[in-house]
Amino acid sequence: MPLNLSQREADKLVSDATGLSRERIDELQLERLRELVAYARSNSPYFKEKYRGLSDTPGLADIPVTLRSELTARFDDWVTDREIKGAELRAFVTDFANLAKSFKGYKAMTTSGTTGDPLMLLRDDRHGAVHGALMSQRYLGGACLKEVKGLKAARDMKVCAIISNKGFHSAYLSYLRTREQLKAIGKEDNLLLIPVDTPLHEMERRLNEFQPDAIACYPSAMLTLAPSKQAGRLDIAPKYIACSAEQLTEDSRQLLMKTFGCPVLNNYCSTEGGEIAMSCPKGHMHVNSDWVIVEPVDGDNRPTPPGALSNGVLITNLANLVQPVIRYRLTDKVIWHDEPCGCGLNLPFIELRGREEEILTFEADGRRIPISPTVMMLAALDIEGCGAAQFIQKLNGALEIRMEAEHGYEWAAVGENLRNYLQKVIESNGLTARVTLSSEPFIRTAGGKFRATLKEE
Repeated sequence: MPLNLSQREADKLVSDATGLSRERIDELQLERLRELVAYARSNSPYFKEKYRGLSDTPGLADIPVTLRSELTARFDDWVTDREIKGAELRAFVTDFANLAKSFKGYKAMTTSGTTGDPLMLLRDDRHGAVHGALMSQRYLGGACLKEVKGLKAARDMKVCAIISNKGFHSAYLSYLRTREQLKAIGKEDNLLLIPVDTPLHEMERRLNEFQPDAIACYPSAMLTLAPSKQAGRLDIAPKYIACSAEQLTEDSRQLLMKTFGCPVLNNYCSTEGGEIAMSCPKGHMHVNSDWVIVEPVDGDNRPTPPGALSNGVLITNLANLVQPVIRYRLTDKVIWHDEPCGCGLNLPFIELRGREEEILTFEADGRRIPISPTVMMLAALDIEGCGAAQFIQKLNGALEIRMEAEHGYEWAAVGENLRNYLQKVIESNGLTARVTLSSEPFIRTAGGKFRATLKEE
């Protein structure tokens, strides 16, 4: 296994695989999996212990599943670079002055933290080269943009990112790296960041002023801007919209394409797995299965057959060596498709069935102002001591918060901090809706499903 890959070598590997048959891609996947397992058990004390007794040529199903709790408990033994210590990395990622810096030669990031303490993850240059090639060739260089006229070189494109600008999250770190690259050639004015919690009227103003060629964003951010475009307050004509980090339903994709008059791309990615799947012109999410293994599974980690909704997925990142992610369970729900896609790509595709949040809208000056669900969920993450939170728009227009405080924190104090925070968000958008705090339990579906944002019926 080549420990280091230049960008040119990674580009060629991705390019060569794109035209391969499904059978050859599966063979390539197994070869890389066995190489990764061999490297992990030779360099990671955790995997050496976990894979004791595993054959030298294991099949995928022979390899034990890894859980987040195991990896966080054994962080120092998990990493293959023995100079890396979890305590040092934790200190590094809690200091936002380090956002644009590398950690001992690696890119450091964390998961969003919505399921508890954020998972710390390092990515090596090998991962960066491979997943950079996947982005440039299959996402931005894929069939979705082949017929788009007027596309420029990447450095000459005016790109607006509407994302969270808080913490060591992959999207924000990517923005910071891109900004530094453009700054080095005097092109930094071609990149604009609009934090996702920016008031709607300010988003409209900044977008109209910037006139982006492309927008990188969460789907919910563009859905909140769609009424502004339809009403004529937003006067932009992007060449394409690139979505990630949230579920993008086909109905939403079609709505955004019709409203903004351009292709809408979708990227299923995770901090642990990297660039997992990307959309084609048919709207199907094709798995980059030459470099990422996706296994739909039930609640007991048994395989879910094609066409059936999974309870979760096991992810294997075949590119990253410093912190191997092998059969790692994510809670994302998918439906696997083995049948050929009309786009002609030989990679299998999946349907994502994640949590579908409602976009809450509030009345002001005779029109409805939408607030992205992401804004509310990020507010909960910002408040110290806040665990899970649910935001309910009442029939009278008020916004009700139901929440749980983390162990050791006083519920009333944490709740009041969250209520005040959201009240300021509401008022910054020119709204007068009252924000209230309730001690009632979370509202769940008959199947026990939890949604962060919903409307009272």
